[in-house]
Amino acid sequence: MKKYIPIFLIFLFGYSMLPAQNFAKLEQSLRVISFNIRYNNPGDGENSWPNRKELVSSLLRFHKADIFCLQEALIKQINDLELAFPDFEYYGPCRDDGKEKGEACPIFIRKDLFALQDSGIFWYSETPNQPGSIDWGANLPRIASWVKLKDLTLGHELVVVSTHFDHESQLSRNNSARLLRNKLNKIAGDLPVIVCGDFNDRPESETYRELTKQNSELVLLDARSVSEQSHYGPEFTYIGFDFEGNDGDIIDYIFINDKLSVAGHGYLTDNWNGIFPSDHLPVFVELKYKEQ
Repeated sequence: MKKYIPIFLIFLFGYSMLPAQNFAKLEQSLRVISFNIRYNNPGDGENSWPNRKELVSSLLRFHKADIFCLQEALIKQINDLELAFPDFEYYGPCRDDGKEKGEACPIFIRKDLFALQDSGIFWYSETPNQPGSIDWGANLPRIASWVKLKDLTLGHELVVVSTHFDHESQLSRNNSARLLRNKLNKIAGDLPVIVCGDFNDRPESETYRELTKQNSELVLLDARSVSEQSHYGPEFTYIGFDFEGNDGDIIDYIFINDKLSVAGHGYLTDNWNGIFPSDHLPVFVELKYKEQ
């Protein structure tokens, strides 16, 4: 009498024989958060950084970010988060002098998942390599920090950017978008790209159109628009500290290129009895590499 092994058992046996590395390839995704954490302003009173730093840390930790990109971070805030996340390393010089003066756009990465291969900063001006340079009607220096990483599990390389556009000058935002894309063409080449930031403009704006221009070498896609799952959360990212549930503006984004797919996208509304970690909501994405 012949004995037959059910086909699903054969499948399970074969699947169980895959090496651990192949399991990782089947399951690996990247959890990325972009978060304007509001600079440490003592004038914010009960919303000043000493009262919010644990909220920011716990949010990032609970949502298991593999990479988190911040905006408006002063060096003391960066140091606080560096202590809170010893399993991460960061890159992010400050905008006034390229060292520790003024706000920064740091990028924190998990050391067990990524190796930092290269990094840099540039200013949104006619002289992008000049620390503290200002142009195009901006009232403050505006910057982009970038890192080139190697994924230690899958071997992929990728480029991640954290940036903050000017809040007053439309000319500055438009030119900043062009400069960002031009710089990324040279920095990233054909690598996967993740761009996180506070762009201080809405989806219908000229800035947004410039960032997502299709007839350019580097085409950036709003992660929300290509997410496999429906967007999670409200229809705004800026809330202020006096938020009462009213509509605000979408000014924070995560953009990607076509080397990545988006499994999920959301604006995180975590709060503690109505107290929010910042005056902006974090943007969350779960990303996967596309097969090349």
